Amino acid sequence: MTEARRAALAPVLVAVGGGLAYALSKVHFAVIGELGFAGFHVTPEANAAFGDATVPQLANAAVGVAAALAALALLRPPNARPLRWALLAANWLGAAMIAAGVAGFALRAAGVTSSPDWEPTGRQAWAALAVGAVWVAGWVAALVGSRSRRPVWHEAT
Repeated sequence: MTEARRAALAPVLVAVGGGLAYALSKVHFAVIGELGFAGFHVTPEANAAFGDATVPQLANAAVGVAAALAALALLRPPNARPLRWALLAANWLGAAMIAAGVAGFALRAAGVTSSPDWEPTGRQAWAALAVGAVWVAGWVAALVGSRSRRPVWHEAT
Protein backbone atom coordinates (compact mmCIF):
# COMPACT_ATOMS: atom_id res chain seq x y z
CA MET A 1 0.00 0.00 0.00
CA THR A 2 1.42 3.36 -1.01
CA GLU A 3 1.81 6.24 1.43
CA ALA A 4 -0.92 8.20 -0.39
CA ARG A 5 -3.35 5.30 -0.06
CA ARG A 6 -2.53 4.87 3.62
CA ALA A 7 -3.05 8.58 4.25
CA ALA A 8 -6.44 8.48 2.49
CA LEU A 9 -7.58 5.39 4.37
CA ALA A 10 -7.39 6.60 7.98
CA PRO A 11 -9.93 9.47 7.83
CA VAL A 12 -12.32 7.38 5.76
CA LEU A 13 -12.20 4.62 8.36
CA VAL A 14 -12.89 7.19 11.11
CA ALA A 15 -15.92 8.43 9.13
CA VAL A 16 -17.15 4.88 8.53
CA GLY A 17 -16.66 4.04 12.21
CA GLY A 18 -18.68 7.10 13.23
CA GLY A 19 -21.57 6.08 11.01
CA LEU A 20 -21.54 2.54 12.36
CA ALA A 21 -21.31 3.74 15.98
CA TYR A 22 -24.35 5.95 15.38
CA ALA A 23 -26.19 3.03 13.78
CA LEU A 24 -25.40 0.74 16.72
CA SER A 25 -26.60 3.33 19.22
CA LYS A 26 -29.87 3.65 17.32
CA VAL A 27 -30.31 -0.13 17.24
CA HIS A 28 -29.86 -0.08 21.03
CA PHE A 29 -32.64 2.50 21.38
CA ALA A 30 -34.81 0.52 18.94
CA VAL A 31 -34.40 -2.62 21.04
CA ILE A 32 -35.54 -0.80 24.18
CA GLY A 33 -38.26 0.99 22.18
CA GLU A 34 -37.29 4.51 23.22
CA LEU A 35 -36.35 7.80 21.65
CA GLY A 36 -33.01 9.26 22.52
CA PHE A 37 -29.40 9.65 21.65
CA ALA A 38 -26.44 8.27 23.59
CA GLY A 39 -25.91 10.64 26.48
CA PHE A 40 -29.21 12.44 25.92
CA HIS A 41 -32.21 10.52 27.09
CA VAL A 42 -35.75 11.58 26.40
CA THR A 43 -38.06 12.07 29.37
CA PRO A 44 -40.57 9.31 30.09
CA GLU A 45 -43.38 11.75 29.28
CA ALA A 46 -41.95 12.47 25.83
CA ASN A 47 -41.48 8.74 25.15
CA ALA A 48 -45.07 8.06 26.18
CA ALA A 49 -46.38 10.87 23.99
CA PHE A 50 -44.41 9.58 20.99
CA GLY A 51 -45.34 5.93 21.36
CA ASP A 52 -43.27 3.01 20.14
CA ALA A 53 -39.95 4.28 18.78
CA THR A 54 -38.69 0.96 17.43
CA VAL A 55 -39.28 1.59 13.72
CA PRO A 56 -38.13 5.23 13.75
CA GLN A 57 -34.95 4.27 15.58
CA LEU A 58 -34.29 1.46 13.09
CA ALA A 59 -34.75 4.02 10.31
CA ASN A 60 -32.19 6.22 12.06
CA ALA A 61 -29.85 3.22 12.22
CA ALA A 62 -30.27 2.79 8.46
CA VAL A 63 -29.24 6.42 8.01
CA GLY A 64 -26.06 5.70 9.98
CA VAL A 65 -25.28 2.70 7.77
CA ALA A 66 -25.93 4.82 4.66
CA ALA A 67 -23.56 7.49 5.99
CA ALA A 68 -20.89 4.84 6.58
CA LEU A 69 -21.33 3.48 3.05
CA ALA A 70 -21.18 6.98 1.53
CA ALA A 71 -17.93 7.66 3.38
CA LEU A 72 -16.55 4.27 2.36
CA ALA A 73 -17.30 5.08 -1.28
CA LEU A 74 -14.77 7.93 -1.03
CA LEU A 75 -12.04 5.29 -1.24
CA ARG A 76 -13.04 4.39 -4.81
CA PRO A 77 -15.13 7.26 -6.15
CA PRO A 78 -16.68 6.88 -9.59
CA ASN A 79 -14.71 8.18 -12.57
CA ALA A 80 -17.76 9.86 -14.10
CA ARG A 81 -17.66 13.48 -12.99
CA PRO A 82 -21.43 13.86 -12.29
CA LEU A 83 -21.47 10.71 -10.14
CA ARG A 84 -18.34 11.82 -8.30
CA TRP A 85 -19.86 15.25 -7.63
CA ALA A 86 -23.06 13.59 -6.37
CA LEU A 87 -21.01 11.39 -4.04
CA LEU A 88 -19.07 14.38 -2.74
CA ALA A 89 -22.25 16.44 -2.31
CA ALA A 90 -23.93 13.63 -0.36
CA ASN A 91 -20.88 13.27 1.87
CA TRP A 92 -20.56 17.02 2.49
CA LEU A 93 -24.26 17.21 3.31
CA GLY A 94 -23.97 14.28 5.71
CA ALA A 95 -20.91 15.71 7.44
CA ALA A 96 -22.61 19.11 7.76
CA MET A 97 -25.75 17.54 9.25
CA ILE A 98 -23.74 15.58 11.81
CA ALA A 99 -21.70 18.69 12.66
CA ALA A 100 -24.91 20.66 13.22
CA GLY A 101 -26.24 17.89 15.45
CA VAL A 102 -23.05 17.76 17.50
CA ALA A 103 -23.09 21.55 17.88
CA GLY A 104 -26.74 21.61 18.91
CA PHE A 105 -26.36 18.83 21.45
CA ALA A 106 -23.15 20.43 22.79
CA LEU A 107 -25.15 23.59 23.48
CA ARG A 108 -27.71 21.49 25.37
CA ALA A 109 -25.04 19.66 27.34
CA ALA A 110 -23.42 22.98 28.26
CA GLY A 111 -26.76 24.37 29.42
CA VAL A 112 -26.80 27.15 26.81
CA THR A 113 -30.04 25.83 25.36
CA SER A 114 -32.53 23.43 26.84
CA SER A 115 -35.41 21.22 25.92
CA PRO A 116 -38.17 19.99 28.20
CA ASP A 117 -37.92 16.57 26.54
CA TRP A 118 -34.15 15.92 26.52
CA GLU A 119 -31.95 15.35 29.53
CA PRO A 120 -28.15 15.34 29.08
CA THR A 121 -26.54 12.67 31.23
CA GLY A 122 -23.27 14.31 32.28
CA ARG A 123 -20.08 12.52 31.27
CA GLN A 124 -21.93 10.15 28.96
CA ALA A 125 -23.26 13.15 27.03
CA TRP A 126 -19.81 14.66 26.64
CA ALA A 127 -18.34 11.28 25.62
CA ALA A 128 -21.01 10.91 22.93
CA LEU A 129 -20.29 14.45 21.73
CA ALA A 130 -16.56 13.67 21.57
CA VAL A 131 -17.30 10.64 19.40
CA GLY A 132 -19.47 12.83 17.18
CA ALA A 133 -16.76 15.47 16.88
CA VAL A 134 -14.18 12.85 15.89
CA TRP A 135 -16.68 11.46 13.36
CA VAL A 136 -17.13 14.90 11.79
CA ALA A 137 -13.39 15.61 11.78
CA GLY A 138 -12.63 12.28 10.11
CA TRP A 139 -15.38 12.76 7.55
CA VAL A 140 -14.23 16.28 6.68
CA ALA A 141 -10.61 15.11 6.45
CA ALA A 142 -11.69 12.30 4.12
CA LEU A 143 -13.57 14.80 1.97
CA VAL A 144 -10.72 17.30 1.84
CA GLY A 145 -8.39 14.45 0.90
CA SER A 146 -10.72 13.39 -1.91
CA ARG A 147 -10.56 16.77 -3.66
CA SER A 148 -7.84 15.64 -6.04
CA ARG A 149 -8.94 15.33 -9.66
CA ARG A 150 -7.97 11.67 -9.82
CA PRO A 151 -8.60 9.70 -6.61
CA VAL A 152 -5.50 8.18 -5.05
CA TRP A 153 -7.03 4.73 -5.36
CA HIS A 154 -6.79 4.99 -9.16
CA GLU A 155 -3.06 5.71 -9.12
CA ALA A 156 -0.71 3.09 -10.40
CA THR A 157 0.96 1.12 -7.63
